Parts: sequence; C-alpha cells; structure tokens
Amino acid sequence: SSVPFSSLAPHDFARFDHHAAGGSYSCAMELEMIKQGSGVGRLDLRLQASHRVLGVFLLIVLPCAASGTYVADLRLHGAQGTSRTYQGKPAIWNSFLPNFGKPKLSYQVPNDRESYNVQPSFYGRVIIDPWNTAGNRSMACVPLGSAPPQEAVAVLVERGLCSFRQKALMSYQAGYSAVIVANTVPGYGNVPDMTAEPEFANANMEVPAWALTQADGQELRLWLVSDNSIRLEVEDVPRWPAFGYNQEDAFGLRVVVRI
Repeated sequence: SSVPFSSLAPHDFARFDHHAAGGSYSCAMELEMIKQGSGVGRLDLRLQASHRVLGVFLLIVLPCAASGTYVADLRLHGAQGTSRTYQGKPAIWNSFLPNFGKPKLSYQVPNDRESYNVQPSFYGRVIIDPWNTAGNRSMACVPLGSAPPQEAVAVLVERGLCSFRQKALMSYQAGYSAVIVANTVPGYGNVPDMTAEPEFANANMEVPAWALTQADGQELRLWLVSDNSIRLEVEDVPRWPAFGYNQEDAFGLRVVVRI
C-alpha cells in the first residue's frame, strides 16, 4: 500500500495486512518520516521499512509474522498443455545465494551475485536420470548420466541411501543446474529442510535444490514417463532464512536433516 507523507507524523507507527497465496502477513513497523522543504511524496510500504541513509530512503525488506506458512511454489508446464503447481521446501543452502557452479566473484564477495540480490531460482526442463536402471526412481548416490547440453536442466531424485550433499554433488558433476528431491515419507510436514552440514558447508553448495512431498514426487515421476518436455519454474520469494532443527518462524517448523 502507499501512504502520503502528509498523513504521517515523525516516528509514526503503521500497521497493515497483506493477503497472498500461501499465507497472510500482518506487519507492524516504525517509520521515520523525512521531509525536505515543502516537497510532498508518497512512501510505498510493500512489506518494507524505511531507514534514513545520507538523507535518502533505503527500503529494506523485513520478515513479518504470518498466520499461514510460506511455501515454495514449483510451477510445471508440460508439452501437452498440462500445468501443475507443487508446494515444496527450498534446501537450506539456497539461502546463501550459491554460485550454481560458477567461479566466485572475489574473496571479498564469496557469495556470488550478492550485489544483484538474485533470488535462488530455476527455470528449465526437469528430467529423470537417463542412466537410471531402477525404473523411474533415481537415488543420485552414484554418478549420474550427463545432463542434456545447451539448456538448464533439473533432475528429479529420490530421498534416501545417501546424504543430500551427495545427491547435489552427483547432480552438479553430471551437469544439472538444480535438484528436485522427492520425499519417501507421506505428508508436507515431513518434507525435509535439506542441509549439507556437517559434511559440507551450506554456503559452498553448487546447485539449488527443492524437496517435494512423497505424493507430488510420485505424480511427477509418472508424468515424466509420458512427457519428457516438462518445464519447471521456481523462485524463493521471499527467501527462506536458514534456521536450525525444530526452530519455527513464518516459514513453518524446520525439519533439518542431512539424509
């Protein structure tokens, strides 16, 4: 929402509600109103708070308490016109803005693209490992078949037998740009918040990953059998902060596990 400067006093206290798919947010924030001369302007709230920096407003996104739980929407579109949206969880390492396999920009900025505020995301085709010998289920605990060249491709794998770090590493080394992990336990509440630690630092992971429920993973595997041109679009907006096991915030209760 937008608020006229003239309607707010210095250090005014504003509260607003925002309703969107996946949750409702009720945010309270203190606004330091700064007027220069007789100029009149408008301040856009949009889940943001204002801070004075060198006489200008710097808008910084702040987390808000939510009555619902955020989810990561994985939007899939098939070549035959079918579209589906699955609710998943980003891996903990997504929050570190990984390089996705690219060289580091510098020692001073180890997390690539920080200055651009790039959200963890993926857009491209999703497939099952072509070397897989277990039907349409791949564990990604051993080297995978090479990803198709000249395009961004995500690989659908199954949870279990090895760590999430191992699955992500095998996928990255095979040329995949993202990993989708299907859970093996029913229910969204059991979908893991995947971590690579303590085996490997989350901040140094190469590719983003998202976890799906068991039911959605099974449905997607069956869909991929009949359609090999399914495109996936997913973006962590807002970005999920990295929390520990059994910690809870607006994004829900964390189920942090490495396998």
